[in-house]
Amino acid sequence: MKRTLLAAATAVLLTVSLTAPAFADDTSSSSSSSSAMNHLTADKKVAKKSVDSVCAQTAVDTREAALGTAIGAFGTSLSAAYATRATALHTAWSLTDVKQRRTSVKAAWKTFRDAKKGAAKGWSDARKAAWSAFSASAKTCKGVDTTLEDANADQ
Repeated sequence: MKRTLLAAATAVLLTVSLTAPAFADDTSSSSSSSSAMNHLTADKKVAKKSVDSVCAQTAVDTREAALGTAIGAFGTSLSAAYATRATALHTAWSLTDVKQRRTSVKAAWKTFRDAKKGAAKGWSDARKAAWSAFSASAKTCKGVDTTLEDANADQ
């Protein structure tokens, strides 16, 4: 009984899976042809733009160099802040007077916090300046589409 039921269920599933594609609505051909038309239209639009690729390369190279320098300065500032904090905390913990030690430890942490904020502000300002300069120079490159570049401006 179980074998007969299993064989019948298998036969029904096989029949449905083989015949279902024949009854399916064939809309893929119209959507693929419309996407092909959109692709051709997009290609025509791109072909109409005159792009000065050397100008765009120069703008990108300048931006990336500025960002590389800025992140290097940021890293150097952070490293100096950590080294200064380590020295200040070491010195503070060598004090025997509890009040002086507490004051020195607080001062070390405040100096460190301020140095980190200053480094972050320097990085943020330099990053914004690099992207602003890129946007201005990219506008001189006729036909350059900076939307892809602008999408990554926050990184």
